[in-house]
Amino acid sequence: MLAPGSPLRKGIDYIVQAQIGGLLVLGMPENNEVMEIGFEHNKEFTPNSLYEISKMDGAVVLSKRADSILYSNVHLHPSTKIKSIETGTRHKVAERFAKETGLYVIAISKKRNTVTIFWEDIKYSLKYIPELLSEASQA
Repeated sequence: MLAPGSPLRKGIDYIVQAQIGGLLVLGMPENNEVMEIGFEHNKEFTPNSLYEISKMDGAVVLSKRADSILYSNVHLHPSTKIKSIETGTRHKVAERFAKETGLYVIAISKKRNTVTIFWEDIKYSLKYIPELLSEASQA
């Protein structure tokens, strides 16, 4: 779903290029008490609509397959008792929310232009094509 050229990746790339940052959640948690919903959308996903909605505060909740936008302006409230090694607020919330709910959470850094995926205890940073080509040529 996050391969270069895929609709979700295009939407993420738009957010990175605009340097607005964001939080994306793939799926709905079983316990709705861990989040406060802002606006309901239930509309088909497009990269442009994700970019436009990401300009608002809060997280964007997508369907598990990222084929529809469910909610925007969502405030995530994971337990602060869950340990986090992250230092930034957005990434700390993403890590804790992923651990608590078992959902994929994508944190897009506003200043560093990085995209980090959290899922349970796993953290993965997306690499962009120039970075991959550089690593391949060094190898």
